[in-house]
Amino acid sequence: MEQSFLSKQVKSDNWLFSEITPLINTINGMDGQIQNSDLRKFVIRESDCEQILQELKDILQSKPKNLYRKIFRHFFLFRTFQLLGVQTATDIIMLGNLLMLNYATDSLINLNRELLYQPILSICGIICLSLLKTYLNAKTDQFVNLFVLRLRLISEYLIYDKALRVQCISNKGESDSHSANINTLLTADLDQIMLINFTIRDTWEAILLITGCLIFLYHLDSHAGTIVVITMLCAQVFNLIVTAVMMRSEKKMLEYKDMRVGLSTDVIEGMKQIKYLSWEETFSKKIMGFRNWEFFMLSLLKGFDGLCSIFWNNVSYVLLCTYIISSVNNGKSLSDLNIFSLIAVFNMMIFPLGILPWCINSGLLAYVSFSRISKFLQQQEIDPDDRFQLPYAKEGDVILIESLLCEWPIEKNEQQKRALKKNQISDDVIVFNQVNENSQFLLRIDELKIERNTLNFIIGKIGSGKSALFNAILNELQKYNQYEGMYNSISIRSDSLISGQRMLTISDQIIIKGNIGYCSQTSWVQNMSIRDNILFGLPFNQKLYNQVIDVCEIRKDIMTFEKQDFHEIGPDGKNLSGGQKQRITLARALYQNCDIYLFDDIFSSLDIHIADQIFQKTVLDFLINNGKTVLLITSHYRYLNQVPPAVKSRIIYLENGQIINDRSIINEYLEKEQEPEEDKPNIEEEIEEALPELIKQKSSKKSEKEQFQHKEEEEDTENQEQREQGKINMNTWLTYFSSMSWFLLIGWVIVNFFMQGSMSLIDFWLKSELKGDGDSWLHQITIHFNNSFTDTLLYLTLFALLITFVRAVLYVSTALRSAWVLFVKLNKVLMQSVMKFYDKTNAGRIINRIQDDTQMIDDDLSWTFHCFLENVSRVTGLSVGLIILEPIFVLILIGVVALYYQVSKTYIKSNREIKRLKSVNQGSLLQTVNETLTGIKVIRAFDKNSLFCQTFQNKLQNWVMTDQCGERSKLWFGVRLNLMSNLILICVSSFVILTVILDFTDDYSVQALAITYSMVVLDSFYDLFSLYLRMESGIVSVERVKQYFSNETENIDKVQILPKVDSEIWKDVKEFTDYRIENAVTFKNIFLTYENVSAEAKFALKNFCLTIKKGQKIAFVGRTGSGKTSILNILFGLYHHQYGQIFINGMDSSKLTLRELRSQLSVVPQFGFLYNASVKDNLDPQNKTTKEAIEKLFIDTGFQLRGINNTNNNSCNADFVISQNGSNLSNGEKQVLNFLRIVLMNKEIICLDEATSNMDPKTDQLLHDLLFKFAENRTLLVITHRLENIKIYDKIVVMEQGEIVEQGEYQELIKIEGGFFNKLMSHHQKQSQD
Repeated sequence: MEQSFLSKQVKSDNWLFSEITPLINTINGMDGQIQNSDLRKFVIRESDCEQILQELKDILQSKPKNLYRKIFRHFFLFRTFQLLGVQTATDIIMLGNLLMLNYATDSLINLNRELLYQPILSICGIICLSLLKTYLNAKTDQFVNLFVLRLRLISEYLIYDKALRVQCISNKGESDSHSANINTLLTADLDQIMLINFTIRDTWEAILLITGCLIFLYHLDSHAGTIVVITMLCAQVFNLIVTAVMMRSEKKMLEYKDMRVGLSTDVIEGMKQIKYLSWEETFSKKIMGFRNWEFFMLSLLKGFDGLCSIFWNNVSYVLLCTYIISSVNNGKSLSDLNIFSLIAVFNMMIFPLGILPWCINSGLLAYVSFSRISKFLQQQEIDPDDRFQLPYAKEGDVILIESLLCEWPIEKNEQQKRALKKNQISDDVIVFNQVNENSQFLLRIDELKIERNTLNFIIGKIGSGKSALFNAILNELQKYNQYEGMYNSISIRSDSLISGQRMLTISDQIIIKGNIGYCSQTSWVQNMSIRDNILFGLPFNQKLYNQVIDVCEIRKDIMTFEKQDFHEIGPDGKNLSGGQKQRITLARALYQNCDIYLFDDIFSSLDIHIADQIFQKTVLDFLINNGKTVLLITSHYRYLNQVPPAVKSRIIYLENGQIINDRSIINEYLEKEQEPEEDKPNIEEEIEEALPELIKQKSSKKSEKEQFQHKEEEEDTENQEQREQGKINMNTWLTYFSSMSWFLLIGWVIVNFFMQGSMSLIDFWLKSELKGDGDSWLHQITIHFNNSFTDTLLYLTLFALLITFVRAVLYVSTALRSAWVLFVKLNKVLMQSVMKFYDKTNAGRIINRIQDDTQMIDDDLSWTFHCFLENVSRVTGLSVGLIILEPIFVLILIGVVALYYQVSKTYIKSNREIKRLKSVNQGSLLQTVNETLTGIKVIRAFDKNSLFCQTFQNKLQNWVMTDQCGERSKLWFGVRLNLMSNLILICVSSFVILTVILDFTDDYSVQALAITYSMVVLDSFYDLFSLYLRMESGIVSVERVKQYFSNETENIDKVQILPKVDSEIWKDVKEFTDYRIENAVTFKNIFLTYENVSAEAKFALKNFCLTIKKGQKIAFVGRTGSGKTSILNILFGLYHHQYGQIFINGMDSSKLTLRELRSQLSVVPQFGFLYNASVKDNLDPQNKTTKEAIEKLFIDTGFQLRGINNTNNNSCNADFVISQNGSNLSNGEKQVLNFLRIVLMNKEIICLDEATSNMDPKTDQLLHDLLFKFAENRTLLVITHRLENIKIYDKIVVMEQGEIVEQGEYQELIKIEGGFFNKLMSHHQKQSQD
């Protein structure tokens, strides 16, 4: 982050906000898009993010007893009093203006030519007070802006900082990724809390204005004033009831939003397997299920909002009617009441009476959101005192654990899951039921000592506690010291967690001597360059860097990328193979130069040859030989026999969460689990030796220094999110309007004008009655109602109320329809978007649209448009009224509107461009949050909290910078609008003064009403333009959502007509003819590239030809990047080949719909898809199988998964709740569930993509036995680099650079003279002899 410009910055804005003028002019003069760097010099000192966060960090480091109180006193106490003080002065000015208006209209109606100075001075006083009010409003808005800035900045930082410190696996279950809920906290909840400042200010203003207006009304008529007070109190009772319902609806809506966004996050991350299984429609319905409930709550909110609008839009005239009728019935005449002052008074009361319900509702909703955030901030953190961290020991033990019990809680059912939502403490007391092995997984360590510079193999079955041991060492599990006897109802009070007190003694017996490096089962990479991923925040050291990429076997992979190690890794590493991601994460760990390394099954995604090289070069040569200590979880037990005698090694065997030290039990386990030596042919090694010289030639073109020289990477804008430029496209407006229904929209617009007309009718009728003009057409209304003034006023008010009711119905209908239509279309497009979209688009950007932009469309945009139409009709009505009163006013209005247009034209472009950049920055911020939460254990293991906190701060600073530039630009525009609105008042007042001086008329009631209207229109003009700009900012969300409407999509129920691609590359390709229609699968001359077709394009599959007979079992082998996974990509239609044909059961796949194609196939991918639901729902989301059948399947297959299987009574719990993204299961357990899916699906062609890479040999053997039993009469395609069971396949296909280099049965291949298998066996026999 660039250094703050504090020395050059101005401290604060002046009341005209002229410091932001150069930025507005800069944006208007730009042809391209505004960038963050363009905004930095316009940051003022009061809104400097770096300075504010530094003050916050100082407070956090001081560890005050009451953190929130300290933060409030430091940042907000003075500013709150300052804000309330300025607001009080503003309200006093407004009340003073009201008194001046009353005095001026009285003086005009009862004009005394001898006292002309009285109306003139009072009118001049109105002008002066209005200008002073404009100044005070500008200062108030400035204070509010700075208050909100600090509140948002501090809240976001505290939430992220807390997320970095929350224990991954505690009484809440494992939660590596809580992105959905935290995203909601950072968006919807914080947006609600930000309104608390406006709530405080507006409540205070409303109280002052209502008090002042009531005093004025009591002064005119105390009896009528009492009736008005009673009416207002009844209205507030009504409001309290409505507010209570709205608060509960808002709370429930946020809960359903959490569920929807959580499921959507899982779906986005698992979209590939969802498409494999044709489950798009199923999960679309599940998402829409949560959306239906969310929409129901939104409907309640909008319904009550419409009900409130009916009442509060007419409250001024209802009270005016009540007051006048009461006064007239009390014997007062209209002339005694000063109708013009009353109109101004009750118009002034519209805001406080209308805003009070909003303030109460907003305050309560802010309290709900604050409670949600507060509960998140109170979650249990990692306690550094649970683990003693000491320097790396020169000798002796470096890890020492004694008398330790760790718990990995099991969530039992969906009802409990909902009761204890992610990221929240739902109740004051959290209670764990009686602990036993069948309900809670326990890790018991009586004593564990790890000696310095040793290699420690950690082995055991799936679910035995291997990863749990690492989590305990990393301090990610709750650790208890007292585990003798039974544990009945262990309770932890949330208030004790907050205060830091403990009701249980937490073990302090984990001692770590040295810093830890960690590689997890699931490779976690960041959306940045390969180099930046490896450096992981450290400076570039060329020597170490070159060593690391060599020992991790990634140099050759790097050289295949155009930008080499500056190649941008895609979202979640989707543009890399599993093996490439695993080696990059390994390189990252090595580059950190740690003392102790925890490797959790790092060979699971690697080819055997690569795994062997890494074991030798990385584990033994680079680490052990350099004095490091290694703990290695592995299911590749052959490495236990490859440790040189000089290396001190140890086997740590876990069973049911306990370390078994009995050597005979360990040997017995290894005898059963160890893969036979003769079953380990290393095909990939021979492939490596037989590779063409292409890669070697490419890597030799430059010297090592030239290839990986240290250079500053220029700012890469390629990965920036797409944003529009220039004016909002008319199609965007039409998209939003059409989503409302044109019929409803046009009716809504018309009714708005009728509403204002009905209110203006009351004003003019009152003026006519006051004048006593019996010949006026307005008096005919009175005659129609039997010359009854009170009846006429009552019916006119009821007529206005009826029109407002129709308007409210249309508002609610259009708002709900647009929210529903746009979301349904967005959800449909996302579920139908081709896989290429998900491979290139970061999940954070998608989530930003389904959450933040959807929230804007659901709520703020429709409400803003509602208010905008109201103000259009009001300004139109008032302007027409002024023109009717005095036609000459049309010149004034034309001149002011022209000025408005010029200023708006200057501002609109800057507002639009800054809003777009702000949305991009928010997406980047959420991307950082999601990325952090996914890799939180890795981040904490390497002690990179401060690095990621700084990264988040940088992203946050960009967001705050755009937010502040946008807000200050808005204030710049607002103060100028207010000044121009004052110009209307000045011109009208000047005309009235001139009329009085020159005695142009005998009836000054017209002039009195004109001044009254000009004061009302003063605020209406400002509101109109402000609402338009707010609406344009909101329509950017529609624009961003609409960007995805143009995604390339696939309809699984339609045959896709693919464009024919002509190229010289396959012009002379010999047509593959060795296929038969009755075969299961035939690949005929397939060419596939993920790039544009050209001579330089890299083909993932090149002239790929293969016939697979029905019932045949095929194994595909080859090094990483050889094209194995691409075979499945085209087979399932995820990507479309540019040339060739694929036949499935004799049918040309291009003539099948995707549903027809995929209905014949099933797959277990390397990293399977799981979502936050029960085991049954994960295995059978379409609900085609009973729970009993699924439980029986577990028992029959013999798989043992913690929490699901009960070993004591041989039962199974299909209601076991899987956490988001399957985070409470190991990778091996996930793969078992994914395998059981294909059993339930019962299809004829079965595909596995490295499906057993995370399993121990016994489970792997069990799965293969079950797989071949299940696939006895089915066709089986297996991509693998584990060769324990390679002999049992009917055909082995060896892949390299997208081509088949060898294929045949096992026995055939080893007999081929000079073939890969032949070389392999010779090589293997030589090794055995050595």
